[in-house]
Parts: sequence; structure tokens; C-alpha cells
Amino acid sequence: MATPYDGLGSALPILRHNELSAAGLTTKVDISGAMEIFRLNVEEFPQDANVYDSLGEAYLKKGEKGLAIENYRKSLELNPQNDNARDVLKKLEVPQR
Repeated sequence: MATPYDGLGSALPILRHNELSAAGLTTKVDISGAMEIFRLNVEEFPQDANVYDSLGEAYLKKGEKGLAIENYRKSLELNPQNDNARDVLKKLEVPQR
């Protein structure tokens, strides 16, 4: 059975979602590669607020404000105590829902 990790190397399937976030954040030179890891992370762990927070951060670093906002909002929806998502949305002057 195919997985979202196919083609990304044999080490990725053994990483947990929080390790994937750390792996992506350390890939600062290759933001597109990091974003791909984060998107796969969202597919694998759609109920985890942290994966949306990480993807939102990557989109923001790439200058894709709309997608960043969308992911930070989803993170906040899943975890209303996510102060980071709330703070970033506030800095972006996005009304809280």
C-alpha cells in the first residue's frame, strides 16, 4: 500500500509527527522541501494542531500569507490554547473567529 512518504527516503516513515515538524524547520535553505514534509504531516495527522501551525509558519516564510492564515486558523480551531497561532494571526491583523 502506498503512503504519503513514498519517494522521500526510507527514514521518513519511522518519524513521528513532532519529529517531522522539527525536520522541516531545520530545512531553512529548502523551504519548498520543508513545506512538502509539512503537507505530508498534515495528511498523516489531520487532528494535530501543531502540524497546521508548522505548515502555517512555512507558508508565512515563503510569503504566502493567505495559506499561512488558513493553516494558523485550523491550528487554533483544533487547539484553542495555541498561543503561537493566536499571536501570529494577531500580528497579521486577522480577526479572531
